[in-house]
Amino acid sequence: MGEVDERSTTQSHPRADAAHVAETECPNDPLKVLIVDDDESVHRVTRLVLRDFRFRGREIDFLGALSGLEARRVLVAHPDTAVALIDVVMETDSSGLELIRWIREELRNDTMRIVIRTGQPGCAPERQVIEQYQINDYKEKTELTSTRLATTLTVALRGYCDLVTISRGRAGLEQIVATATSFWDHRSIDDYLTHATECAAGLLGATSGESDATIVGCAEPGIIRATTESGGQVMGAQKSRAQSARAAVIESACNGGGTVYHPPYVGTLLEARRGSPSAMVLRTARPIDDVDRFILSAYSSTVALGLDGLTVALELERSQREMIYLLGELVEKRSKETGHHVKRVGEIVRRIAELSGQSPETADRWHLAATLHDVGKMGIPDAILENPGKLLPAEFRQMQEHTVIGSRLLQRDHGDFMTIASTIARSHHERWDGSGYPDALAGESIPQVAQMTAIADVFDALTHERVYKEAWEFDRAFSYVVDRSERDFHPDIVQLFVRLEADVAELLEQFPD
Repeated sequence: MGEVDERSTTQSHPRADAAHVAETECPNDPLKVLIVDDDESVHRVTRLVLRDFRFRGREIDFLGALSGLEARRVLVAHPDTAVALIDVVMETDSSGLELIRWIREELRNDTMRIVIRTGQPGCAPERQVIEQYQINDYKEKTELTSTRLATTLTVALRGYCDLVTISRGRAGLEQIVATATSFWDHRSIDDYLTHATECAAGLLGATSGESDATIVGCAEPGIIRATTESGGQVMGAQKSRAQSARAAVIESACNGGGTVYHPPYVGTLLEARRGSPSAMVLRTARPIDDVDRFILSAYSSTVALGLDGLTVALELERSQREMIYLLGELVEKRSKETGHHVKRVGEIVRRIAELSGQSPETADRWHLAATLHDVGKMGIPDAILENPGKLLPAEFRQMQEHTVIGSRLLQRDHGDFMTIASTIARSHHERWDGSGYPDALAGESIPQVAQMTAIADVFDALTHERVYKEAWEFDRAFSYVVDRSERDFHPDIVQLFVRLEADVAELLEQFPD
């Protein structure tokens, strides 16, 4: 079969273990058996004797190699080989043993079942080889009748398939465990369900174009809750049959039929405690077996639990958000201001943060924290808050204390959100040139989120009526902020604010007094 370049067999190769095989093997594909022997007659006899051999209904695809080096090339091309029948003495007295060590240590294939089949047992004593090499059986050629050969191959293939099944189950359970906690990474039900469908398709070892997954409501089967589309197309009569099979799967799954399979679709009930039940439906290019059924059933239960957990978390978050808004509005009402002030300030901060490169999650936290910027006004007397005239120096000093009071109130909780809110409450009246209060911070020493809040707070206060002033026109207030760049405000943040002029104008219309 020609000489083999040894360099091609000594470089590193992808791991060919059971996990890899489980991802690529179809349960009905032929099983690959490699014959490694320098005697061509051994190849012919083996193929002849086993020509009608089947294992669990699966055919055998025989591969051949006349040397250890050639076998390495074949195994690199066929990492999913199930069994290797290896002679010991070929180009050297230990070629077979060297090949076995290469398979286990270099190719890192622990799944393939290896059977030594030797005509010279003196060169490789059975006990010594069994102890020193990771083989699964040892046979002398003289004892391998056609029946014994079939028996040996059956035992080896059974071990191989059991390993693949265990690996598939382990991989599926690992995916289930990962999904069990992944709902914390998602900020909406739609995102979570889309993620769940993508993982579901992967559980079947499908690749792009082979499988897609969809979650549909049982009460309204036409309503798709989440989907991951493949690139495949089904046409004509095939499309009609596929649509019928899909409808049958949805109906059976929604009626509590467990994991239902009507080729090419498989479906299972997704029954969360909150909300109406749904069916998870997958289209797959290969038949499913009991392992697939078990994994999909366990997976759907995990997704349902995750959905319940995420629903509760989002409801709690919404409640907390509303409480924060209510607290901010309560503070503003004490000073005769509208509660929409805190919403506008928060939304402006969010947009500046996003434009500055902050993640959506961080921008959302900053937005919500900014609504509490004036919470310290709860500790300021009404006579000062409601004074329509110019404050006396002593009154102004007392008014300035709202920054410290608010910061101390929010510091009682040491969580990340409250730390941000405390920082904003204390520092949103600091100024770029150091003329602000309470700490006379200047330049970059002022926390970035506080600088963003300062611009939003000043601009919104200027454009709306207060007990001590009339509302300014939009353009006048906008120009004021720009003019105070490098004196009151960070110049880079002012430039971001300028880019948001249209967005800010829209916010004023969305949340009017």
